[in-house]
Amino acid sequence: MTSTTKIAESTVKPTTGVDPHDIAGIILTGHGNGLYLADEFGNQVRNGIVSSDSRAQPIVDRWINDGSFQEKCQPVTLQSLFAGGPLAILAWISENKNLARSYKLLMDEVWCKKYANQSHIRDMRKCTVGLVGVGNIGSRVAKRLAGFESRVIAYDPYLRPEQVEELGIERVETLEELLAQSDFVSLHMRISEDTHHMINADALALMKPTAYLVNTARADLVDEEALAGALSDHRIGGAAIDVYADEPLAEDHPTSAWTTSR
Repeated sequence: MTSTTKIAESTVKPTTGVDPHDIAGIILTGHGNGLYLADEFGNQVRNGIVSSDSRAQPIVDRWINDGSFQEKCQPVTLQSLFAGGPLAILAWISENKNLARSYKLLMDEVWCKKYANQSHIRDMRKCTVGLVGVGNIGSRVAKRLAGFESRVIAYDPYLRPEQVEELGIERVETLEELLAQSDFVSLHMRISEDTHHMINADALALMKPTAYLVNTARADLVDEEALAGALSDHRIGGAAIDVYADEPLAEDHPTSAWTTSR
């Protein structure tokens, strides 16, 4: 599940007016290295750390003191850090309105008059969007959804009451409850033993037959074989998937038949 984010300050001052509680400086990875936040020109924005592990701060302090910081940490821009939020929204609009599919068909000189999801192309104002995970990306998606006038529900064991009020969303207690209510299910979880293949055959069976699954987070959140089966049998309305276990996608991948034709 998502982890509580802890930001520990270092002795180096930010070089821009960035809110440290809004933007993190260093994301400590599981490979013993990290990422530091940079602007579009590669200039370091700030030193700080995002981690649920209090042991991370001494590690980064050591990197700074022994001069290995630049070697250990690689730059990540503001654009790449925040890309997941808009991407998720664009993905489900594209799937719902058949934007990418229409483009592909037109390039193949095919004029499609009726799509497979014709009966359930949704008006966002009348939809329930379910966010699975409300961390850094999930919370940004929730903020952007305010303009769509959608009902937004969220499942995240670490979601705080003040976040619910601030984001204007509704909290549900279980993933099952979210899946049953949502017209769009958008994944924003990290990978762990608990979240690996959290969207499996049983989970997909709980979704509405007109609902869409969106995954711009981690490939292993979804059982790809189960998803292919749900799409093939028309048990869900559609899926917009940006991440796969093996990339680039092989021609014989179980979901390949549905990437543009359905």
